[in-house]
Amino acid sequence: MKPVPGVPILNVKMINIRKLNGVPMADTSHTHETKNEHIVKRGLLMLLFAILFGIAESLLVVMTLIQFFWTAISGRPNVALVDFGAAMSDWLREVARYQTMKSDDRPFPWGPWPKGE
Repeated sequence: MKPVPGVPILNVKMINIRKLNGVPMADTSHTHETKNEHIVKRGLLMLLFAILFGIAESLLVVMTLIQFFWTAISGRPNVALVDFGAAMSDWLREVARYQTMKSDDRPFPWGPWPKGE
């Protein structure tokens, strides 16, 4: 096609409306389902960790009483309880960070047990 004198030439770029930002539109529904699945899975894990957190709180009360009486009787704390208490406090911190979505790292039993340092 020859240009017509006096008429400006327009460069028209064809746009593929089947793509959005380089991602085929058919894939966007799959991405949406994946996000929903992730939220549901995270919610179930948060519920489980809330229950485990409550159990750990009860265990902490029992450990506190044992440690108190152990120290009162022997004059020094039980080293095994000190080490386990430090590790459990780190685990409680990891759970709290996961629950508040500060971290995406899943605490024990999905991750390693904290060292309690």
